[in-house]
Amino acid sequence: MRDRLLSKLLWRYYALGFCRNLGFISAVLVPFFTDWGNLSLAQVQLLQSWFMLWIFLLEIPTGVIADRWGRKRSVVIGTIISILGMLIYGLVPRLEIFLVCELLLAFGCACMSGAREAWMYDLLTSCRRTGLADVIFARAQAWNLAGLVVAAPIGSWMAATWGMNTPMLAWGAAQFCTLFFALSLPEKNFTKRNQQSYTTILTKSWAFIRIEPRFFWLTLNLATINISGYFVIWLYQPLLRTYHTPISTFGWYHVLLVVIQIMIMQNYPTQLRLIGSRHRYLIISALFVFIGYLLALFIPNSLGVMGFLCLAGGFGLTRSRIGDAYLAELLPANERASLLSSSAMFGRLLLTIANPVIGYLSDHSLIWALGALTLLPLVTIGLGLFRPIKA
Repeated sequence: MRDRLLSKLLWRYYALGFCRNLGFISAVLVPFFTDWGNLSLAQVQLLQSWFMLWIFLLEIPTGVIADRWGRKRSVVIGTIISILGMLIYGLVPRLEIFLVCELLLAFGCACMSGAREAWMYDLLTSCRRTGLADVIFARAQAWNLAGLVVAAPIGSWMAATWGMNTPMLAWGAAQFCTLFFALSLPEKNFTKRNQQSYTTILTKSWAFIRIEPRFFWLTLNLATINISGYFVIWLYQPLLRTYHTPISTFGWYHVLLVVIQIMIMQNYPTQLRLIGSRHRYLIISALFVFIGYLLALFIPNSLGVMGFLCLAGGFGLTRSRIGDAYLAELLPANERASLLSSSAMFGRLLLTIANPVIGYLSDHSLIWALGALTLLPLVTIGLGLFRPIKA
């Protein structure tokens, strides 16, 4: 009976993640903002800082929704708010409206952050199948990425055919499917998480850093490369435009970015076996990110962009997920959740600062922006060599 219930609900859980990630806008994000929204690259990145700031501020308060009213209700509320933000985003091209939409999207993301996974874990607990959690979450991530693979080329075709705002409207429309699957999930009995304030989390982090300084250096190591990977998403489209690449093909470049991430994550055990240690992996993956940025700087064509996506994007965007497991080993079990939260908060704050800086540089010269970001992997390699973080 339990296995039948689990198999009945699993496909809904996977479908929810797939629909949630039908990001038709992903392949034309920058043209959407610059062409349709009439924003400069600096304004685009200021918007992203605004979004990051609200994600940071809302992460803990929205956790109370999941704890008090249930995981399912948190996902449903987050989906409804996200639909509202996406549809308004695609209808009114004004900076003030965009600021409101980013706030709505941040609230929606914060409501859904961890709530889907918590719902599934509660279901596995009630079915006495918690041993399947790793497999199910891995498959769920594959479904999430599949949504992006399907949506990206369709979105770039939509933008070229019907206008830059249509992929955003299509993404909002797809979220009604997400809402349908969210509503179809039963609310499970759940255990409240221990919600901690920002000051409590930061105080615990500072106290632990004094005992274990490797926590700070590893957090900084992961955050710097995460910034490099993050800006691949925002810089490859302006680069393609300078090479007069048709908008309709942008989606296939985004597919390449997603597929290379899947390949790196799937083959991580083999990579680790060849390299010999996770510490060396962190250094070598940072070197690959550095080489990716060099390709973007010195090969001014679509081949350079493809190398940029594969190396800087592939390793930059997956490295923090792999590094989190390394980080968790340094942390005491009873403080692991709050210390991992503080590490994530630190990364978001760095991105909030970096967004307007890179946006300003991009407005003046993409070469300046790429050059500045090329320094980050070098700093990270230096951290890895001169501040050993071996567990």
